[in-house]
Amino acid sequence: MLTRAEKKEYIDLGKDLAQKSKALVFADFSGISTADIRKLKSELKKLGANFKVIKKRLLKLSLKEAGIDVDPTQFDSQVGTVFANDDLISVAAPIYKFSKELAKSKKDFKILGAYDSVEKSFLDADQFTIIAKLPSREVLLAQLVGMMAGSIRAFMYIVDQLSKKGDSSEVTSDASVNDVPKPAESTKETESTTASAEVANGKKSDNETQPQDKPADDDKTVESK
Repeated sequence: MLTRAEKKEYIDLGKDLAQKSKALVFADFSGISTADIRKLKSELKKLGANFKVIKKRLLKLSLKEAGIDVDPTQFDSQVGTVFANDDLISVAAPIYKFSKELAKSKKDFKILGAYDSVEKSFLDADQFTIIAKLPSREVLLAQLVGMMAGSIRAFMYIVDQLSKKGDSSEVTSDASVNDVPKPAESTKETESTTASAEVANGKKSDNETQPQDKPADDDKTVESK
């Protein structure tokens, strides 16, 4: 039987831990040994979290004084509480993994629910399990970086291809311009061709008039005779 002073000490302890925590996880620890609890505390300590066993009635008062609207007396079993300094995601996966490992040894460490101090919301056991199965923050960040890097590479490839296409168009355009004769050269070629045609036509005219003159001479010869 706890004295009034001891009860107050537990209430103050629970209040202080709750106010400093971003997440609380409630679990039934009655199915595991003291050695397993020590192992859990050791793992949680690495994450900046604590596992405390406070009687449900006293814990209810602690949470109430901390401004957390959760009633631990709703659970029928014994309640151990994980007080986490970091968000719920950071501790959910390790706690869930610990419970699954104990289940292999036929030891029961049952998650009863959790409280997200940041969102000020209570989550039941099923909701906690969903969060626990999500990838860790590091994995999510790595996936995000990978997606961003892939998008950047694709964008740079498109820019590179468009740049190459633009260079090719410029080369084709330059070649087309060079193939077109310059106006001055075209005029000279035209004049030269016209002159050649006129000379040819002049020679043809002379050749055509000469045969007509010859018969005239023959006629004069005949008349003189």
